[in-house]
Amino acid sequence: MKTEKIETLHVSVGFTCNNSCFFCMESNKKLRYDTVKKFISSDHMYREMDKHRNVKKIGFGRGEPTLNPDLPKYIAYAKKKGFLEIAVISNGRQYKDKEFCRKLIESGVTEFIVSLHGHTKEIHEVLTRGKDSFLETTQGLKNLSELRHQFKFRIVISHVVTKVNYRFIGNFLKLMRNFTISEILLGVVRPYNCGGMKKFFFALMPKYSEVAKEIDQLFEKNAKLFFSKEDANKKYVIINDIPACSSKKLVELIGIRREWVSGNDIKGEEYADGLPRLKSIKCQKCLYEKMCGGIFESYINHYGWDEFTPVVKK
Repeated sequence: MKTEKIETLHVSVGFTCNNSCFFCMESNKKLRYDTVKKFISSDHMYREMDKHRNVKKIGFGRGEPTLNPDLPKYIAYAKKKGFLEIAVISNGRQYKDKEFCRKLIESGVTEFIVSLHGHTKEIHEVLTRGKDSFLETTQGLKNLSELRHQFKFRIVISHVVTKVNYRFIGNFLKLMRNFTISEILLGVVRPYNCGGMKKFFFALMPKYSEVAKEIDQLFEKNAKLFFSKEDANKKYVIINDIPACSSKKLVELIGIRREWVSGNDIKGEEYADGLPRLKSIKCQKCLYEKMCGGIFESYINHYGWDEFTPVVKK
């Protein structure tokens, strides 16, 4: 289990988004637009970067940052101020324009975190509700993969695992072999008490045990899918937001601690995690108790404790 700390200044630069994902915690898009519009300005962005210069990584995200025309100049300023790692967290649709990708790289991006939630147009777009989003994002990944031959940067895939797509994780990992991916984050959807997750909980939220079983079986049948195409000895798939006790075989792939410095990130019910987690008395016996944050309360309220068994020494 990975427990490294990645301290990152997370700044919001996206007023809006060209997808409308069912599971997105930012369900109130008008509230988001009105709130972000109040404080996103060049002066404010520069002040935030100046204030957090002790942090070595910065991530531009929330909404869809690539729709903000000022993004390249914010990236260039971050590079000028000495941030060693500069990430853009995006749905990747704008990367269909190869010259736009090049402009961001030349401005200073060192990591593209791209969201893709299905191995087919049908699965991805039923979740994103964005027409042509699958074609545009996969074209963007092709462009970025080609540019990696000229520039040094990382491509990280963020794949939200839901009840709609968890049975196709193997197909998704096979699709990723077509690109030069640095890392794949398989994050089980979080049970937010808002938006689509509140309304369609049972349609979107898989049981952790079901996801774990799918991954365990896949690893047994085709382990190479979990290893980098560029380095066959390097595991490049990380599984987030699933308890260690769900997948005893793959515990070394589960979890990575990312500590965010909020910057101008939105606070409040709609935009902060703020999700209470629970532990049972049995959890005290688990080998991973200290590094486990517990199970989301809303998950337990819907599915109960039956599937969880503490990992103990034999």
